[in-house]
Parts: sequence; structure tokens; C-alpha cells
Amino acid sequence: MKRLSRILLTLALSAVLLPAAQAVDGSEPAWLAEGERYVRALSDELILTVQTGSQFNDPKQPGITPGYGVTDRMGNEVLPCTYQKISDFEGDVARIQQKWTGRWSLLRSDGTVLCPDGFETISPFSEGLAAAEQNGLWGYIDTAGNWVIPPQYGSAGDFSQGLAPVKTSTGTYSEMTPGDYCYINMAGQVVIHGPFAYAYAFQHGVALFSQGDDTNGYQDGLVDTKGNQVASALYDDIDWQKSWTGGLIPVQQGEYWGVLNADTGALVLPCQYDAVTIFAEEGRIAVCSAESGLWGVCDEQGTLVVPMTYDRVGKEGDALQVWQGDDCGLLDWNGRQILPMAPYDRLAWVGSGLYYADGQLFDQQGESVASWSYDAPISETFQEGRLLVRQNGRCGYLDESGTLMIPCTYESAGAFSDGLAPVQQNGKWGYIDRTGALVVPCQYDSAETGSRFLYVTSGDRGGLLCHPLLADTVSDWAAQEVEQARQSGLLTARTEGYFTYDITRLQFAELAVNLVEQTTGQEIVPAPADRFTDTSDEAARKAAAAGIVNGTGDGSTFSPNALITREELAAMLCRAWAAAGGQVAATADLSGYSDAGAVSDWAVEPVSALVGAGVLQGAGGTILPGDKTTVEQAILLVLRVYQQS
Repeated sequence: MKRLSRILLTLALSAVLLPAAQAVDGSEPAWLAEGERYVRALSDELILTVQTGSQFNDPKQPGITPGYGVTDRMGNEVLPCTYQKISDFEGDVARIQQKWTGRWSLLRSDGTVLCPDGFETISPFSEGLAAAEQNGLWGYIDTAGNWVIPPQYGSAGDFSQGLAPVKTSTGTYSEMTPGDYCYINMAGQVVIHGPFAYAYAFQHGVALFSQGDDTNGYQDGLVDTKGNQVASALYDDIDWQKSWTGGLIPVQQGEYWGVLNADTGALVLPCQYDAVTIFAEEGRIAVCSAESGLWGVCDEQGTLVVPMTYDRVGKEGDALQVWQGDDCGLLDWNGRQILPMAPYDRLAWVGSGLYYADGQLFDQQGESVASWSYDAPISETFQEGRLLVRQNGRCGYLDESGTLMIPCTYESAGAFSDGLAPVQQNGKWGYIDRTGALVVPCQYDSAETGSRFLYVTSGDRGGLLCHPLLADTVSDWAAQEVEQARQSGLLTARTEGYFTYDITRLQFAELAVNLVEQTTGQEIVPAPADRFTDTSDEAARKAAAAGIVNGTGDGSTFSPNALITREELAAMLCRAWAAAGGQVAATADLSGYSDAGAVSDWAVEPVSALVGAGVLQGAGGTILPGDKTTVEQAILLVLRVYQQS
């Protein structure tokens, strides 16, 4: 008998069983220890945490030195809160700095620390390599922490377009001489010799360099990736910013500024202005007259489109904001008036093509959209079609037509992000969706939103919730087979949601137990309630009784909230297949996988069996035994076994 009664299964699913640490409906967070809280997600499953003592302080507050750590989504500690800095993940690794030693290491997405305390500094990764310092010399490492270009330089910049600037001498900045800097390729070969007193990473096909010395001063120029000087070192300053989008760039000669075309090296505007500001997206350049000190705006050919009559100018949303004395107004980028000059208390872009000015909303043509009956907007702009406003001390949200979409009933609130907004009622925080429906009850001391998680606090403890709006999300590649598994009765209460999140041991034990019961038509008699010291859950006890699990550590614990690896899953699934009366027809030779040696000795047999049966499949020539498995991936593996039973 391959499956139990659909009616009985439907009734079972209607009485939803929830995991011990985190509820499917978002009502039970994964809590940290006292004095710790979550900060933000570093990856899909790893979360940055901070510990600041008995009270939560702003990590940026002067005098406070927080300790950062990492947990998984179930609150299991990956790194203790003993780190000074932890970067976001750059591919498969994050850079971490020990709080006490100041030394840097790498953290893999599976929680493995590479090269513990191995480097004095690690710069951000760029094109697969990161500049790293050891014993005062710089070289480049890969994401495994191996030296690709040995440490030999006085300093090293980021790789960009296959090239990186390095300082061949090891002196301080004051000891620079022409020729100290050159550009190397990713094999460590010098391809652009200079001479450069200093050099920056390439952006949009060119790089800034300096020539000169401390005695005579330095002048800047631009070089391309072939080593050709696009602009000779004739400028006292080139305003080189990481946010530069290419094309035009401000340059200075003597006291005055102009604009250079970085593609051709030609001056678009001569160096005759007190200051210039480039609005690249709009194709406009703001210029300040050296004679009058007043501002105007010209096009990229240097033709004045806004006269030099303003004290200052700046971008406000999609328009140009201009000031004269205490008055300000809005112009379009051709100089046409949108809002007249006036002493506004507040004039601000609020998104969606709308502007707020002293009690009214205006569109891009300066037409009034809605009269304002609220205090000035709380949020700076519309977020996901909602603008946070306050009326009579209470918060609510307008839609883009200026209509009050969510009534002003909350004591405090935050902007919408990823479909939810935090709101406060009776001193406690929860979350609403864009319709105003309360999704998570107001029961926490604080609440913040994230793309996959919600961050809450209660007293001195931080809690983590899976994002409620992602509960029913299934990846496109898995949707058909997940539905097939559902129709076959293979989904369980704990795996009927959050399909893109990593699966826990308890969730997979429940899947495996259900696979056996569906295949045999017989219910497994659970082991005694005291079988494990850390859970009495029936699914765990049934899995033990059927020989699917042996426990963790000395066997007395189950570790229900631990996230399961692919090789652990393979072992449990093979045992479940055997308990269901199945036999694996053949095993596979794993030597064709580049990471076959990473499979634990105890897992070689089950991994080989599932690969041979076509149940477990590699990716890009790897088997990834230590990687975590998502709920939807686990469901597909169970479905493949079921189809062969």
C-alpha cells in the first residue's frame, strides 16, 4: 500500500504542528541569549548578531564596542559574539575580524572559519580575489584563503577589469617616489609600469593616477587598461569617487574647476568655476560662477539652460531644487518652473513622482494632487506605494493618490519594506501588510523588517522570525514536483511552508517518517518519551524507533533545530528507504566529483547509494556534502525515493 487515506492526512494537516523554536505562522521567534540581538541577514540562512551588554546600545554609538557574531535562522550559534567586524557575504565567504586580536579570517556560508587569525587585514573581494596583509606586506588571496599572489607589496588595491594597482616599495606615503605604483594582472605580472606616484582601481575603462613628489606636489591624470594616458597629469585634483558612473568628471586646475570627458580626455567645460556638480542621469552640470558665486545649470555641451541666479542648487527627486535667500523652488532640468519660489517650511520629494510642500502634494507638473490634513510626512519617500504620516499624534499610511489607505491608529510605525511595516500599539510592536492587516501581533519591544527575516526584541533578548509573506513561496524549478509531492501526501505540517528556507533535523525527520508511513500504510510506534533529552517530539521518537536516526553526540540528544547537511540527509533518507522496504539497486563511484574527498567516512555509503539511484544529484561537478538543504530540495529527494518504492 503506497499511501494512507487522503481524508486522514488532510485532517492531520489541519491541526498544524509547529517546530519547537519557530512557528510556521511567525508567532514564535528563535530567541538569542540575554544581551544579544539580531542585526541583519548576511546570507539566506546566516544572520549577524550583536552583544553590547545588559542593555541594547546603538552599535555606532561612541564609546560602545559591541561584539558581533553569527547564528543560523533557528538561533543556533555559528560564531560567538567576539568579533569586531563581520562583512556581508561576498559570494560564498564573509570577512571577519577578531575583537581582541584584530586579525582577520574568512567565514564560509556553511559556517566554517577559514584561516583562523590568518591576516592582519583583508580588503573586500573583487573579481574573486581580495588584497590581504601579512607581516606588513600585501598580496592577494582567493575565497579559500589561499595566496594567489604572494605578499610582496607595500599596498594593494582592488582588482577591476582584470587589473589592480600595487605599490612596489614598502615605505610610507611620505616616502613615495615616481614609479612606486604599477598595475598587475591576476597572474601577478606587471602590465602597466607607470611611472605613478599613486594609482587607483579602474572604473569604466580608466583609472586615476598621480605623478610628482612631496616637494613639488602631485598632479592627477587618467590611464586606460592598455596603459595609454587618456588625460595627462595636468590637474591638481580629479574628483574620483567610487560612485562615479563614467563619462564626465570634475577636474581642478589651480583654484578653479571644470569638467573632463574621461572617455576622450577633452575638457567639456574649462577650469573657470568655483565649483561644479555633475548630474549624470539628467545630462546636466551645475556650475558656480567664480565672479558672483551664484549657481546655474548647463547641458553637457556647456550651454546654459538655467541662468546663474541662484545661491545654491541641488537634486530633489526628479527635479532641480534652487534657492534664493530664504526662498526655494523646483525646476525641471530645462529650467521650467514646477513650484514657484517661496519660503516653504518643508519642500521634499516623497517618491512616485510626487512632492510635498507645506500641506500639499504636487506632481511633476506642479499640479496639486491632494490637500494635506496631516502633519509633515514621517518617512522621507513613498515605500512600496505607502507614505507614513502622522495625524493627531497617531501614525497611518497614504497611497500614491494621497488617500488615507491605512488609518492613523498607531502610536508609532516604520516604513514598508518587503511587504510589511512595523507598527506599535499599547507600547508593543508587530507588523502589518500593505492592506493594513495585522500579520504579526503587537507583542514585542521593538521590530524591524528584512527581506527574509523579521527582527524583534523582548527585554534584553533578540528574536528572529521567518518572513510571513514568504510562507507559500516555492522556487520555479521546484514548484511542479512540490505540488506532486503534496498530491502524493508526502508534505507534512512542518514542511507545508517556507520552502526556500533551510530544513532542520526535526522537519526532515518528520518528512522521512511520513515517507515510511505513506509507503507501508502502517503507522510507526514511537520510541519512549525520554528517548532524547532535548525533545520529546513524536516525529523524532518515530524516526528513532524506525532506525532513521541514531541521535547526535553520545546519542542521547536529537538536536531538533540544527540545520541538516546534504550528507546527513542522505544517511537519514537511506535508512527511511530501508524502513519502507526499499532496496537501492546500485551505488555510484563518487570519484568523478571534485569534492568527493569532503564526504565523511560514515556518509560515503548512503551518498553513493542515492547518487547511484538518481535521487541525489551534484551541481557543477560537485556533490556538496556539507551544504545545507532547503525544504523544497528535501521534498524533491523524498519524492524521488517514493516514486521508486
